[in-house]
Amino acid sequence: MYYIYVLIDPRDDLPFYLGKGKGNRSETHLFPSSSDQNKYKDNIIAKIHSLGLQVIIKNLHENIYWH
Repeated sequence: MYYIYVLIDPRDDLPFYLGKGKGNRSETHLFPSSSDQNKYKDNIIAKIHSLGLQVIIKNLHENIYWH
């Protein structure tokens, strides 16, 4: 089963990424990855971390069946 999550910028409480995942997928965005192609998202996360802040992860929907 999947869930829908959003990454929120703590500086303005606005979402900057919406995703679908299962397991710990939402947390994997918080660590740099060479396989990630979304430079916009990576730059926002890097800026947030450089300020000593943490990205807010909010699950919007859980237990979603995806075919």
